[in-house]
Amino acid sequence: GGSLIDATVATAAVIGVVEPAMSGPGGDGFLMFYDAESDRVHGVNATGPAPSGATREFYVDHGGIPMKGILSVSIPGIVDGWLLAHERFGKLPLSDVFAPAIELCERGFPVSHRLSNSLVPEHERFSSDPHTAAIYEPNGRPLEPGEMLIQRNLANTFRKIAEKGRAAFYEGDIARQIAEFSRANEGLITESHLASFHARWDEPIHTDYHGHRVYEMPPNSSGHILLQELNIVECFDLASLGCCTAESIHLMVEAKKLAFADREAYVADPDHLDIPIEGLLSKSYARERAEQIDLARSKQDVSAGLPEAHEDTTCFTVADGRGNAACVLQSIQSGFGSSRIAGETGILLNNRMTYWHLDPAHPDCLQPGKRVRHTMNPV
Repeated sequence: GGSLIDATVATAAVIGVVEPAMSGPGGDGFLMFYDAESDRVHGVNATGPAPSGATREFYVDHGGIPMKGILSVSIPGIVDGWLLAHERFGKLPLSDVFAPAIELCERGFPVSHRLSNSLVPEHERFSSDPHTAAIYEPNGRPLEPGEMLIQRNLANTFRKIAEKGRAAFYEGDIARQIAEFSRANEGLITESHLASFHARWDEPIHTDYHGHRVYEMPPNSSGHILLQELNIVECFDLASLGCCTAESIHLMVEAKKLAFADREAYVADPDHLDIPIEGLLSKSYARERAEQIDLARSKQDVSAGLPEAHEDTTCFTVADGRGNAACVLQSIQSGFGSSRIAGETGILLNNRMTYWHLDPAHPDCLQPGKRVRHTMNPV
């Protein structure tokens, strides 16, 4: 009885429960979906910014951005993205949408070999923290295959979100607990940071490739890379090179080098930087870049052009019988994110701050309130 978005948000929440190393309510991401009735593609940007105290100077003074711990955490954005999409296109009440995730949290599920293996390297961190030890090491060791992973605190968090929506997570009791945990551990996230964050609708970008229109999320996603690559290889007779031959792989790798060089030079948070996205995606610019490809030789030094004007990410797709479809990427960055659970919330926090650069000349240099450049790009 629900809609495509009901199914999408329900799936997103469940995946965050059963694949805790990869995503969850403490992370961020992008949602993109096609509405068959209006024949439109919609995008939701649910990536959180750096906290207001997260200055470049602060991290330089602290020896850089740590891979783990509370100082690796940026504002979690994915929950507001789920709710923003549901508010506009959902039909079922949130209590129904989050019910499967809540049930899996409370009743538990048997740990897979893969999840068990991923817990082992976290043993030192998880065992030394009472909040993570109680969940992932209830018997004083990492959970083994077949043992049940139960997350009652996370169930309570989902139940609060289902009852009060955005306010519960970003302005209410959950926000208070996250902020108190951050403060107690000398982190930078405050209640005001959480309250001021809002996911937003973004217009997807696209290109046409041999009669197919391909959509991606715009910056701060790196979705332009695939579109640039398609434009570049369209300048060649890719089919004649054969599927997975050395020649066809070579061409695609060379196209990828050119697109990534442009990403490094031009792409960051569009609220803080003018990004020449139309130029990057133009067919004429693709032809210019394609001229740099030698089909017989690998290019060693790749520079940006001049366009005009691991287990850390989850991707899933949802489709229905009416022709609607969704593609979602959500992540807590690297495996188990920051490896810190925010107090009694059950929320495993991200370590997205590790994506920032500290070089002041780099377009993706850390700045408070700015959103980091993301590799995530639903297509």
